[in-house]
Amino acid sequence: MHIQDLPEELLVEILGLCLLLPPADFFADTRLETASQALVCQDRAPAADVLLVCQQWARIGTPQLYSSLQLVSRRHIDCVAPLLAAHPHLAACVRNLRVSSRHSRSLLALARTLPHVSAVCVVPPFDPTPSGVVHLSELLRVLEPEALYIGHLGASMIAPFVEQSANLKSMHFMQYARITKDVKDAIVRSLSLEQMTFTDLPFTSESERDDWWIRVVTESSLKQVVFPEAQKEQKHFEEQFDEHPQVLKLVTFN
Repeated sequence: MHIQDLPEELLVEILGLCLLLPPADFFADTRLETASQALVCQDRAPAADVLLVCQQWARIGTPQLYSSLQLVSRRHIDCVAPLLAAHPHLAACVRNLRVSSRHSRSLLALARTLPHVSAVCVVPPFDPTPSGVVHLSELLRVLEPEALYIGHLGASMIAPFVEQSANLKSMHFMQYARITKDVKDAIVRSLSLEQMTFTDLPFTSESERDDWWIRVVTESSLKQVVFPEAQKEQKHFEEQFDEHPQVLKLVTFN
């Protein structure tokens, strides 16, 4: 049997192995410059080359190619936006989105064409000005993702959205993420947030940590706090919660 004779549902699965990138991999590095190198400048043929095999593969695989979208510059946005506006079936395929808050204003029009984004990663460069925070909050409100990935000192900008969103279920604090007081308050006040994932312990001040975990247990809607498996092996991990053992009921490892 020739591969062209396979049922299309099998071709969807086969092409998906080449074209679909799990969110954990797509969002693994929240530094834009290194992520771009990892995702684009690899020492192998781009996975999208399989779409050149024939028209059938291009038709089946192109929607999968657009499931994870990284926008790296304003020029890039200006190229992608009219393409997705002209092909709404492709815009509807975007599930995972990596954006820079510096381009939030330019992204707003594009975001309104993306109805099914479920996870967003905010990456450098950031725009920490008041207008930058407003534009990012508006962008996130338009997208209304269920999962938010934050890293490289960008956490403070998402506080307004976290507190107000009715759809946000999980937050993932990646390497170098710094969780400021306004973000901590927003997490506690959120009525929808169920899970937080950390690549490391998020706080260093003991009094601040104790107060934070008390509020997480008694005031927030959180049901799960996830740490890397390596944290479990660290000597002092559980000691940090000695005075608040109920916190450990929320903790899991991956």
